[in-house]
Amino acid sequence: MFMSSQGIERILMIYLLVSLGLAYHFEEEIYDTLKESFTKIEEMMEALSFTSSHLKSLASGETCPPHLSMHIKNALYLSQQWNMEMLVAVKYIPFYQQEDDHDEMLLRFAKISFKLLQLQYIQELKILTEQRIVVDHFLIQAVFSESQVSRARIMLTQYYTILAITDDTFDRYASLPEAEILANSFERWSPHHAMDKQPEFLKAVLNFILDTYEDFEKEVRLEGKPYSVEANIEEFKAFVKANFEHAKWAHAAHLPSFEKYMEVAEVEITICAVFAACFMSLGKMATKEAYEWFKSRPRLVKSLCVRGRLMNDITGLKDDMSRGQITNAVNYYMKQYGVTKQNALRELHKMVADTDNIINEELLTTTGVSRLVLKTAMGLAQSITICYYGYEGYTHPEGKIEEYMTSFCLSIRFLFNNFGICFWVWPIFAMCSASTF
Repeated sequence: MFMSSQGIERILMIYLLVSLGLAYHFEEEIYDTLKESFTKIEEMMEALSFTSSHLKSLASGETCPPHLSMHIKNALYLSQQWNMEMLVAVKYIPFYQQEDDHDEMLLRFAKISFKLLQLQYIQELKILTEQRIVVDHFLIQAVFSESQVSRARIMLTQYYTILAITDDTFDRYASLPEAEILANSFERWSPHHAMDKQPEFLKAVLNFILDTYEDFEKEVRLEGKPYSVEANIEEFKAFVKANFEHAKWAHAAHLPSFEKYMEVAEVEITICAVFAACFMSLGKMATKEAYEWFKSRPRLVKSLCVRGRLMNDITGLKDDMSRGQITNAVNYYMKQYGVTKQNALRELHKMVADTDNIINEELLTTTGVSRLVLKTAMGLAQSITICYYGYEGYTHPEGKIEEYMTSFCLSIRFLFNNFGICFWVWPIFAMCSASTF
């Protein structure tokens, strides 16, 4: 034996800290211990060779518990030395939790530490992605603003993300054959047989969205309302189908009738998909009666879709044309009715005003659904307005949207500074009350 039993215990503790993603808290102590314990590289290499051969035998044996066998195979496939520390922690924390003799306090420490790093990564991603995630979260506050619906806001932010990824894939990145294979995969809710031959980004889009829906299902399972996820999947499929139809028109530079365009584009604008996601994320809305009302596409829902579509196309016309994208309501109206762009814009603005009147009327007269459903509809209408009130704020949040967000954040900072609220306590409290693993 090349070290004392006390030295072995220290090494095992270091291994545990590294595997749990906690090593950065104890860097100096770990360094000093390793410097004292290992003095010859030959001894380490001999131990590595001996251990590897025995681990292979152990992992293939029938007596090895499944979680331990998987852990060994992962280590043999890519040793911890060459793996990213956080990737190691992702797999090791749930493994350690299954160990009978795990230290509960150390495990909790690892989970909290991991979540703190996640928060840090999210803050960095907000910068790297030009605030797209935080913009989504901000717009969702128009729909769900109360403090007690935090989970709904988080789920809806995730949902906005997959909608944006899907829309950009069909609109900007996928070729028409790639778009068709992706659309077929979503329709069957599993990879199409031709997906293996497609670019990695297309596979990543499909897998990310399917995985996100699995997370949604786990989230709502305890509420006993699985149909809320199933209903949303159907709305998402309709959204994908509309995106593919839109892509076919764009690639062929085809201009169907204005009515046909609106039939497809009202689905592609995502209002119905988002409304269904509101049902899914806010469990108390998800009554079967409310779903039946929604699926019948009442005037309120229909008007929201028309409003979103027209306001998006009016404010996004310049951006669409700069990309050679002719699939826009303004162009379809100009072609069908033989009018100038100015006249087309004037008529579309009138249509938006008509939807405003219908929405107001329906909010006052609709019966058979809860006030919460109607409040959500109004929130969606407000979100549309914030996005497209004379500017295309979703694609280009720099400007008015950023101004709104900045003023909102400054107001929060004022409250913290003047009322003595400790800013960093909130995320840590929320983090300790939930488990990622």
